[in-house]
Amino acid sequence: MYLSALLERIAALLSLGSAPVLGTRPVSDRASRVVYYVGGNYGQKLERAALAGEVDLSVRSLSELLRAEIGLSIGQLKAAVRSKVATHLLRTSNEKTDTIAALCGFANASRLNKVLVKHTGLTPGQHRHSRS
Repeated sequence: MYLSALLERIAALLSLGSAPVLGTRPVSDRASRVVYYVGGNYGQKLERAALAGEVDLSVRSLSELLRAEIGLSIGQLKAAVRSKVATHLLRTSNEKTDTIAALCGFANASRLNKVLVKHTGLTPGQHRHSRS
């Protein structure tokens, strides 16, 4: 129940199939499946070969597909999904930053901080204090 709602939020936040991220082109089933796979497994180590295998593509073909359809590399997609989930958890839970970093697949809180600042311009503490 919570996971499906979170996956819907991830898809909406990544603007699957809509203009802000993708331009005017629709997203293929394969690209959508990869985003949902990353969304459902963000806390695990996500190997590029395993992601490609989920949609029966080579790593190179998957990289080209994601770049063409959503404008992100495999690594950027993983970081974007993980940062969206971390932001959501920082704003809606009282879990420690270290715990949220681990749950979201980051090596440590320092890496979470670096990725969040890069993607959102805000630190984990700033996200936590911006609860609505």
